[in-house]
Amino acid sequence: MKPLRDAELGAFTFFASSLPHDVCGSNGLPLTPNSIKILGRFQILKTVTHPRLCQYVDITRGKHGMALERAPVCH
Repeated sequence: MKPLRDAELGAFTFFASSLPHDVCGSNGLPLTPNSIKILGRFQILKTVTHPRLCQYVDITRGKHGMALERAPVCH
């Protein structure tokens, strides 16, 4: 990741859609919450680099499916 120079750090939150309670997959095991799936897929986004894109820094999972993403804000 290149130095930020004049950029700042930005953050935004969103809520993942929730699954109905008592739902199991075809194998009988509980389904993985959508917020956990987002965390896994975010790891791929962190590796994307391009001169014209700001690189994601981090994501944090909160309560009730809330996620907080952090990335540089390029001007």
